[in-house]
Amino acid sequence: MDLVDTLMKVNNTIAVGINPRGLALDNDSQHAFVVNVAEGTVTTIDTAKGTILGSSFVGYDPDEVAVAPDHTAYVTARGDGVVTVIRPS
Repeated sequence: MDLVDTLMKVNNTIAVGINPRGLALDNDSQHAFVVNVAEGTVTTIDTAKGTILGSSFVGYDPDEVAVAPDHTAYVTARGDGVVTVIRPS
């Protein structure tokens, strides 16, 4: 994943999982959540620091992620029919 500034200049490139598809941004915490379909994971990134905070298994064939106002991420995995909740630490 490339982190770009407001002038569309690439400031940093971060390796996420295999076959990234979905992305959600939490502007307040400056975290990005990237859905990695082939691995069944979500990678959490601190966009301010350009670092990976962690990766969570979320089920088979994850496809969408959304962030609530309380900074909680919700990830759907259509292969398992589940919603995984990722709470901020």
